[in-house]
Amino acid sequence: MNSFVSLYRMPNGTIFLRASQAGSAERTPAPVGPAGPVPVLAVAPHVDARFGYEIRLPAGWTRIETSHGVIAVNGVAWDYDASFQVIVRHYPTAESYLERYAGAFLGDGQLLEQGSFTVGRRRGLRWIVRDRIPGVTEHLSFLETGDGRLVIVIADSANETHEAYRPWFEAAVASLELWDEAPRPPLPATE
Repeated sequence: MNSFVSLYRMPNGTIFLRASQAGSAERTPAPVGPAGPVPVLAVAPHVDARFGYEIRLPAGWTRIETSHGVIAVNGVAWDYDASFQVIVRHYPTAESYLERYAGAFLGDGQLLEQGSFTVGRRRGLRWIVRDRIPGVTEHLSFLETGDGRLVIVIADSANETHEAYRPWFEAAVASLELWDEAPRPPLPATE
């Protein structure tokens, strides 16, 4: 449904690819990679009162609210260069969450990096996983809120463009602000 909503928001005549020759099946793809080497975040943050956070997403990226947070994509929902997804779950620590879901985040991919980081006074874990989805590098951040919530950020791009996008992903995560008194929406029946 979100794909159709995004489609109908596009102005008439929007062109995403140009044919290289009239009648040719070959197409010239849109430019790949971030708009520039320096991260440019939106001036106004995305505020999610449902889960008690705000974050400055990359400027100009398409935003789509989800039942657990927000997704931002560099392009349109069905054809994008990179994505940045924020999910909030009820887990007290990154370890307790990863004890259950680490296999899903790793799959058959390769864990290139792992380490800790902080945002404000809050502790987080960061993983860089390559080829869980073939050809894609995922930049995963698991940030503890201290009040029983965990903010999971899944940012991804093609393997070839990950190093160019990495500063954008890290700048957006660093802009995250969490509120101590967040509402606790009910957990979905599937959990």
